[in-house]
Amino acid sequence: EEAKDFGIPFLGAIPIDPQVVASGDIGVPVVSRAPDSPVGKASMRLAEWVAANLSVAQFELIKKP
Repeated sequence: EEAKDFGIPFLGAIPIDPQVVASGDIGVPVVSRAPDSPVGKASMRLAEWVAANLSVAQFELIKKP
């Protein structure tokens, strides 16, 4: 709802999960430690969305004269 109010895309929701803290404590990303967990999957979807949109934005900048 907040994203809509500000006119920006909603990136997604990351589930609250103690695995995130545990992974951070040992220095291993949760997507590496628990890739099939809900938080691992949600984090990967978010990263993929950001990477794709940054790529498109960069392409748009490059092709402008």
